[in-house]
Amino acid sequence: MAGRWFSRVVWIGVVCNLALAVPTLVAPGQTMALTGIPPASPLLWPQFSALLLILLSVFYIPAALDFARYRVTAWNQRMGQAYWGLTPAAFRRQVGRLITRLPQGVRRYAQRSFLALPPGIRSLFHENFAAFPDALRGQLLRNPALRDADPYVKQLARYEESPGGMLARMSRADLQTYLVELLTKQDRMSMAASVESRVPFLDHELVEHVLALPERFKVRGWTTKAVLRRALKGRVPREILILCMQGRVRRVVGQVQEERLVG
Repeated sequence: MAGRWFSRVVWIGVVCNLALAVPTLVAPGQTMALTGIPPASPLLWPQFSALLLILLSVFYIPAALDFARYRVTAWNQRMGQAYWGLTPAAFRRQVGRLITRLPQGVRRYAQRSFLALPPGIRSLFHENFAAFPDALRGQLLRNPALRDADPYVKQLARYEESPGGMLARMSRADLQTYLVELLTKQDRMSMAASVESRVPFLDHELVEHVLALPERFKVRGWTTKAVLRRALKGRVPREILILCMQGRVRRVVGQVQEERLVG
């Protein structure tokens, strides 16, 4: 509940900022006269302030959303195409320097956006969500062969080989690389606890059917797993359908320990 209210407050702030900043950027004189603000000279300064306010509003948009990898990558790619294509390199370098001076909470999101990341699926999809990105690996690894090797070679190859749009290619690449790693860890952990785990969503017929679905059934606007949520509507509580992807391991472990103590 608190997360949903936080998201709503952030969206209200973003909309209010853009409602003031966009008219100021386009028509600064008329906007200042309409709001009763004394006119500034030159008008370049109100426009520059409006541009900064727009950028800050863009920074806060991911805070109103859960950081789903596919959704954020698509958002970065679409916004980045316009940003990289329309702005000069000198302006982008200046924005990069401004990002390093932002407060930590804002800087965290800005550094994971198209404003700080170079174009390309490697940086926007793989490097952006890596536990050990290139900069950190360079500090941790001493062996030049390990430090200089590209850890995303296999993932990038699977992405390039996959047909379809960005969403389809990202999901197919994950299916052949990232998911394999997750299943290996899941199998080891479940066997260590003498648990025979199952993954019903990976039934091969279901996987083949979902892979053939159009992208609009998988992500619709900002809604992920759209067709699954629609199919389960009315069958499971609404609170479960609207939940973001969350880690539950620590909470479940705590509940099990508490039940054992009570028992």
